[in-house]
Amino acid sequence: MQVVVVNCDKRLKEFNQSIAKMPARFLAVPFANQEIMGKLEDLAVAALIPKVAVFATDRGFEEFLVKDIKQSIVRHSTMDQAVAEVL
Repeated sequence: MQVVVVNCDKRLKEFNQSIAKMPARFLAVPFANQEIMGKLEDLAVAALIPKVAVFATDRGFEEFLVKDIKQSIVRHSTMDQAVAEVL
């Protein structure tokens, strides 16, 4: 499984700080690609931040595996643990 972070911070400094906290093996949509980030944010219905949605690329982006894993994130100390729990 590959995790791709879509960070919606509006300033580059905050974006970089958030991405720096993620595990090194996670990928991130580059800050400069605001159009893609906006589309993915819309697909995940992530108007209320923070939101973590899990998609299966073999199913396309119309179907979630998990729509929101915030509760799992709250229970664990790392994003790795939260993602592992929901999978």
